[in-house]
Amino acid sequence: MPNTSPRYDICLCWPHSRPHLDGILEEMHDPKWGLRIIRYWYYTPSCSMTEFVDQVYSIDPVPNEHLKAKTAYLRTLDSKQCFVVLFENRDPEEKMTGTPPFRHVQSQKLNRLKNMIRDRYNPKRPDGKRTENHVQHFTDYETQTRFLLDLMDAPPLETYHRYDDGPICCAWHVPPFSWQRVRVRLEDLRVNVIRKGLRPIKDTPHWEYIRGDKAKYIKYWRATRGRECKDDHSPWAFDRLIRDYVYTEGLNNSILLGPDGRSIQDGAHRATILAARGHETIMAAKVAAWL
Repeated sequence: MPNTSPRYDICLCWPHSRPHLDGILEEMHDPKWGLRIIRYWYYTPSCSMTEFVDQVYSIDPVPNEHLKAKTAYLRTLDSKQCFVVLFENRDPEEKMTGTPPFRHVQSQKLNRLKNMIRDRYNPKRPDGKRTENHVQHFTDYETQTRFLLDLMDAPPLETYHRYDDGPICCAWHVPPFSWQRVRVRLEDLRVNVIRKGLRPIKDTPHWEYIRGDKAKYIKYWRATRGRECKDDHSPWAFDRLIRDYVYTEGLNNSILLGPDGRSIQDGAHRATILAARGHETIMAAKVAAWL
């Protein structure tokens, strides 16, 4: 029976997609798709590209002849570095497709999305039409997502929900901690700017982005995405947060500070938004101890 509730999927961008990552990610952020990106990262398999392609498609429910044609180009690529996007597919529009013994569930929404991306970014033939040398692979159902996470030694899906039901909502990768409530001045807080260290909020590319100078932040994001920065801090996600963020003094959207009470562990973008809105003090959660 097709699933009608949200599920988790992966978009695996093959090495030749790299010049088009901005366009692919921008399309995935379009509200019409209803996707919520959890994280993205670069992945280089330790085995040969041929072996990795075989592993990725080993649970693909399609005829071998189709797989051979679909993956032949991938086996010739010099680079092995892929870009992986894990996301929540909020309304998958699942439908049974194919004929026995290859009948399987497929997200009709992702099928439309992947073909739009392929039409736009697949290598082209001399007549301008797309080749079938696909720039990306989408999972068909959540079992494949779990399989690929395990294949790439990534944390299992349950890890990304670790704080969903807790009193403080924060990023999945924050280590377990005990905490206390504190009121702090925003001007005293420090943002960890990757490759530069701790900076006051008003001395960050985040601040300049909100104030209208977006170029430095976009350059910063492109340089760190999928490497040091694996959360979705893309300009499209930042724009949505700037538009939609509603601050309350409840725990569920607290800025999380380190034991020093100054360094932001989670919530740098939210803290910057509040500073830009004119807030001087906020209630925050301070780590009492890492557990």
